[in-house]
Amino acid sequence: MYCDNTTTESIVNDSSSNYIDNIELAFSQSGVRYKEPLTNIPFTALIDKLRCPIEETKDGSYFARASMRDNGLTRSTSNMVNTSNILIIDGDSSINIATGEVEEGAPSFNLVSKRLALMGIAHIAYTSYSHKTKGERYRLIIPTLTPYTAEILPALTDHIISLIGDIQGKRLDNVKENNVWAQAWYLGRKGEQYQVIDQLGLTPFCFFPPIDRVDIGDGDGVDGDGDGDGDGVIVSSTHNIFPDKGVISLIHHFNANHPIEDVLTKYGFKLCNNGRWLHPESQSGEGGGVILDNGKYYEHGQTGKLSDNLPHDAFDIDCAYGNKTRDLALKAIGLTKLSNGLSITEHNNKCNSDLLDRSGDKVLIEIVKTLNNYIEGKGLGSQLNVEVIADYWSTIYWNPRESKFYIMQMTGYEFNVYSETQLKRVFSDLFGNLFISSGDSDLFSAVLVKLLNKVLIYKQATTLNYNVDMWASKTSLVVENGSAIATYPFKEFNVDKGALNNEITKDWLKHYPRYDEFLDLLVASRFASDRKQAYFWLHAPSNWGKSLLVSIFKKLGVVTELSVSEIEKAFNGSPVGREAHDFINSWILCVEEFRAVNAELKQLESSLSFAPKFKGTITTPLYMKLFLSAENVDSLAGEAGVDAQFANRFSSLEVGDGLIDDRDLFKHDPSSYVRGVVAYTSDSLNRKVMSLLQKDKREAVRESERLLRQYNKEHSIKIKYNSLDDTLKDIAEKIRGELKSEGVFSTHLKCTYEGKDAILVQQVAKKINTFINNNFDKSEVVKLNRRNSEIASLVDESGRSNTRSKLSVLIDGKTERKRGILIYT
Repeated sequence: MYCDNTTTESIVNDSSSNYIDNIELAFSQSGVRYKEPLTNIPFTALIDKLRCPIEETKDGSYFARASMRDNGLTRSTSNMVNTSNILIIDGDSSINIATGEVEEGAPSFNLVSKRLALMGIAHIAYTSYSHKTKGERYRLIIPTLTPYTAEILPALTDHIISLIGDIQGKRLDNVKENNVWAQAWYLGRKGEQYQVIDQLGLTPFCFFPPIDRVDIGDGDGVDGDGDGDGDGVIVSSTHNIFPDKGVISLIHHFNANHPIEDVLTKYGFKLCNNGRWLHPESQSGEGGGVILDNGKYYEHGQTGKLSDNLPHDAFDIDCAYGNKTRDLALKAIGLTKLSNGLSITEHNNKCNSDLLDRSGDKVLIEIVKTLNNYIEGKGLGSQLNVEVIADYWSTIYWNPRESKFYIMQMTGYEFNVYSETQLKRVFSDLFGNLFISSGDSDLFSAVLVKLLNKVLIYKQATTLNYNVDMWASKTSLVVENGSAIATYPFKEFNVDKGALNNEITKDWLKHYPRYDEFLDLLVASRFASDRKQAYFWLHAPSNWGKSLLVSIFKKLGVVTELSVSEIEKAFNGSPVGREAHDFINSWILCVEEFRAVNAELKQLESSLSFAPKFKGTITTPLYMKLFLSAENVDSLAGEAGVDAQFANRFSSLEVGDGLIDDRDLFKHDPSSYVRGVVAYTSDSLNRKVMSLLQKDKREAVRESERLLRQYNKEHSIKIKYNSLDDTLKDIAEKIRGELKSEGVFSTHLKCTYEGKDAILVQQVAKKINTFINNNFDKSEVVKLNRRNSEIASLVDESGRSNTRSKLSVLIDGKTERKRGILIYT
């Protein structure tokens, strides 16, 4: 929104969409102090390393902005090529806008990245080794569409930092390292504080025409920059805040067009010989005012209108000495005409309107309209920052049970939780200023209360559902029917190309010949809407490699392990020691070494609802349900056979008989073996996923569901183990035979039914239970006893649909209505 993409659009479209693939840079696995030769690697390899950091000391692996001229060279400017396609900005320190002082720690990591993203500038940002220990510390890597040289590097870094601008009263400090051509940049180090934000899908930074400073006229005829053309504000030619493109800050516009020295002179300030300014009210005749490095005026004296121990910009001075209220001054600035013929206020309103139209959110549009009417009704000159409001509205909901606001984090899959008081305190830190030009604290409070109230009305939810949409292009949050649904786009798996090894791959596929088929089933489970047949039982001996198989997918971050008892707790609504992030990217729900099944497992088809401790209910989608065991599971598929409902869900995964510990390649170097299999797996999954994403969504879903159905048809566990329905018929036949051989007992009545001799057996449920207990293992007794009434129906020969209904039978020549099971003799 804040950048001009029209300059670069045609060039970007004409260039390779894979521009990142063509960037190379120098890299070293050793620390800087070792002065080892560097090697050239693709930028994509660096991205993989940033996404998956490793544990190492600070002086470890690092990279440089350009590639080496030749192999075997150490890091120096002369040894590196003199062009680069990536800019690096080190977020180590910041400049306090109020004081002009340099402070430890950079402006907000998330908000800086968000500011670049709003301008459409591609980048990847990652936190550095000292992040959080000395404030926020991070690095920004910004690909450029065309190469640049060392000569214009300082201008480029200044330009980027000026585009990012002020954030919460701070601006990035352009530290000297940013402008050193051969500077070594450490990779991120694995730890709890490490974060990475990947926005490389946006437009590469374009700085052509070269960084010539050009004038953009504001149409007021005032020579604001002193070059004699009467055009005003100086801006750069590309990726900047164009007056006719993005929202314009009224105060910034005034300050840019009115140098502070001119404003001081206009109101009677005098520059003294000591370099200080004498204000008009001075009685001593000694100048005490200074212009700070940040361009603001600071009055050391005690008698001037600005003697309040605060720095002031040109706008402040104009208000104070021009006897203007801030609101009247802002209204006047807003009337300034731009080159597009609109006033700044009209232009900003149009930008905001365009943003709202693109959002398509009718509620948001109405909210902004209501707030604008409120501000105008107060006669105030402040303008809403609709981008901030849209960002706020798209990431928040209210949980009435907890009386808390939930806000999506920009990185990861967590939500921050705030009370109303807390949110009011941190709102600006999270989202930025509510106004294009700062409103006063009373207005801020009033507008914020109205915004919070709108959330209470329109965005209440007691449950939070997570989803990764394979076709989504961006993160979103919607509230429907009392549920908040957080949706995230799919991100390709990182492939460690250095670990790919054909020898290891071939060996693994010999050990697990149907592994590629397993991956096909996994991807199909992820894409299918109907996942009833995405239950899989991998029955393999101890040491076959079940744990290794699970570890592969753990390293990819797509498996969540639960026990049968934890699943039971979830269905019972009891607290479960799991959080939403345990499931958000999970493709596999894994139950290792399970020994029994229960009825609840049939409900795991597509989703699981559970309650993390001290939090509301969360519903998460489920895809592949993988059950692993070394022993047979009689309650699933024992001597009695397989329950039809399980048979229609569970498929067998065929594996070889060999043990992983017997494979020479694995024994030689288990770590490299696992890395090789993980690399093969991630690469294969990416290719299979991309193949489906190229299809129409409905066709991809149908194709996945067809694969699951066909596999279950060919590999259902009932094929290997008898159907329980057939076993029930056998049980019924045997029970019927035993009952006939018993003759007439106290529970048997000799009778005639429909002209045939028969016995009517009463209390048959006990007899069925006794037969099951005497003839089957304990693990199968529960499963069979649950089918007691069904067995009774099979024993009965009356043809009734309900064996509990009474029968009209002839006993000793008299018709009586009795309950029981009828067996012809």
